[in-house]
Amino acid sequence: MNYTELKKEINFRRSKIALLQKEMFEISKELNKLDQQLRESEQEFFNEYLQLEEPITIKSFFDFSGIQVNEKNAETNPSQSRFQTNSKYWASSFSNNDIIKIIKKNKKSVVIECIKKHYTKWEDGKTVQHVINPKSQFRVNIDTIKTFLTRDKIWMDGFNTWIQRKQALDELLNNK
Repeated sequence: MNYTELKKEINFRRSKIALLQKEMFEISKELNKLDQQLRESEQEFFNEYLQLEEPITIKSFFDFSGIQVNEKNAETNPSQSRFQTNSKYWASSFSNNDIIKIIKKNKKSVVIECIKKHYTKWEDGKTVQHVINPKSQFRVNIDTIKTFLTRDKIWMDGFNTWIQRKQALDELLNNK
């Protein structure tokens, strides 16, 4: 190839790269839209799949970062520290074998209630395990509860199976 042919070939390849980059950009935009639709669809399915009043056993530590919504029951004195009173304020973190249930749900949040809470306390020079039923309630972001539940493989398998069955049923009903 001579000099002129090399310049033409280089310009041709650069223009081809520019076209491919433009096409790649368009495909990337379409992919982002599809990803967004998938997330929205999954969120709708998740909200529909959540069962109220069903006990959920915590298998490992998880902090829901929730806001306690039934704090009107708390016995606190503003002049004392919360640790010096019989406070009924509880942290929204749970550990192994604690049991919670979802009592309310909407599109952006759920209210969970602690049914059984384990905690250790130092008594007479040794740690003693206690189990209580605080009935504390927390408003939790729906994404937080989704993150927690989707970590459980068994729950996730059930959720995916439910989606497949629901779609098959919807398809069957729409074809009639």
